[in-house]
Amino acid sequence: MTSPASPFSFDLAAATKHLTATDERLARLIEETLPFQIDLEDSQSPYEALLESIAYQSISGKAAATIFGRVKALSSGAIPKPQKMLKLRKSALRKAGLSGAKIVAMKDLAQKTIDGVVPTLGQAEKMSDEKLVERLVSVRGIGAWTVDCGTFAATFLKRAKAGSASSVPAFRSRRQTANPRQPGRCLS
Repeated sequence: MTSPASPFSFDLAAATKHLTATDERLARLIEETLPFQIDLEDSQSPYEALLESIAYQSISGKAAATIFGRVKALSSGAIPKPQKMLKLRKSALRKAGLSGAKIVAMKDLAQKTIDGVVPTLGQAEKMSDEKLVERLVSVRGIGAWTVDCGTFAATFLKRAKAGSASSVPAFRSRRQTANPRQPGRCLS
């Protein structure tokens, strides 16, 4: 019997072992955290992944999950498609718990997805990292942290390499050890 194929283009166990062996600070953090798990079915497109990312920005995970659940409820329990997001009234989104800035960001994401600025997953996989980052950070509310420090690239594009800034274990530890002198910046 063969084990299921890894959703990543690298061996997560080997990457974790490498990081643990080469960085004492990461080793402590990796040991203290739960093993990384991901359900790739939850977000099937860059649009959906980024929409959820916007909802989770700057608030607790529990609060964000509740708010994002309310946003999905406005679209029969599913993540609203870009056309639907543009039609949702600001008052309904505010009542769901989104801030004005997040509403503007989500609507900009929806419009730029329709306009082709935000690529499909297939298109994104064929783009250089630089071109992808350039296109995605043009969306209001999507910055380099969202795209470049691992959440998007490692999870949805499977581009992470062991020991790189975008590897999943490195992202987990970097998120937990954010640079206090430069908030929002990854530690190098």
